Amino acid sequence: MELTEEHRQSLFSLRVWYRKLLEILEAFCGNGSSYVLSRDAELNYYYTVISETINGIWKRNGFEELSKEKPELFDSLIGNIEDADIEWEFMSKNAYDFLGKIERLYISTGGVNYKLQKETEEALTKIDIVIKEHQRACGSAWKRFTDNADKIRNDLGFNKSEKQEEDIGLVNFDPITRILSLKGASILISKKEDSDSHKLMRTLFKAKRVWANDEILEDWGYRMDDKTAVNKVYQAGKQINIVVAQEVQIKDFIEITTKSASINKKYLKS
Repeated sequence: MELTEEHRQSLFSLRVWYRKLLEILEAFCGNGSSYVLSRDAELNYYYTVISETINGIWKRNGFEELSKEKPELFDSLIGNIEDADIEWEFMSKNAYDFLGKIERLYISTGGVNYKLQKETEEALTKIDIVIKEHQRACGSAWKRFTDNADKIRNDLGFNKSEKQEEDIGLVNFDPITRILSLKGASILISKKEDSDSHKLMRTLFKAKRVWANDEILEDWGYRMDDKTAVNKVYQAGKQINIVVAQEVQIKDFIEITTKSASINKKYLKS
């Protein structure tokens, strides 16, 4: 198909908006949000606006094939976000690979920098402000949290005795900060407090034994007759192993089946 000026302008717009979409996701799920995952209605608003703008570009002539290759991203940033940071670890590679493809197409078609409309410039400026405000809020929340961590641990009875520390050896999990200390690394298990990954680690470090999945769910506050997602505990264990493997190349920290879960004993030895 012969490229038109309209197609080039649309490709330029796609490049601008897709870049900004990933900036929002990095601020929300990635390193830009410190160790905190927090719903933000204003950030979600602009994420939705950009998503719909990009969807409009997909409907234009000449973008049918490219649209078929677009990776799956979040529908919104205010729904079920408890493991969004972990999900982004997997999504991000495909998202950035796709951005790379957009960049190559843009360059191969001339790489013209069109003048942005005033409304677009104002929107991009506002989005940058919202991103910075979100990052600042997350940083402040994390500082308040860590400043009060010792008091929270004491209030909840999570501070460990010397004997318990000796039993754990070089491995420790802080249920307040959600950080696993393993082989000299500090591994953030989940940015979201009370995510399934966080709750499973908290349970398993209460008593380092094999826990039946029913016991784990009971420890999380579920009753036997409560309906829960299929393999809820199993999926949490798999998520933990993925996070740990990314940091210290250990793939079996949690021994997990559809019936039980435990910390692998070989990592509890000092």
